[in-house]
Parts: sequence; C-alpha cells; structure tokens
Amino acid sequence: MVTMASLQTLAAMLERREVTSPDIHSFSLADGGEALAALATGHTRGKIIVVA
Repeated sequence: MVTMASLQTLAAMLERREVTSPDIHSFSLADGGEALAALATGHTRGKIIVVA
C-alpha cells in the first residue's frame, strides 16, 4: 500500500539521486512514425508516449 511516509521516502531518494526517473519522450499522433522509428532502433531507454 502507498503511504505518505513511503512517498516522502521516495521523494527524498529522488532528491539525493539514489534513484532516477526514466526518460520520457513524447510524440504527437502526427509524429507517430517517428516514435516507431525510435523504438525500432532498440536504443530507446525509458518511455515513449504518443499523444493525440
């Protein structure tokens, strides 16, 4: 279960860079082909999001 204490612990760890958040790349729906090309390289780290 997520508690306020666990969220505060996570926030402190992020501030100290003990953990890092994933890279997030956003593409518009019109650039969906570019998003797929990025995935096809196999070198994508983190998340790719296509938004309408």
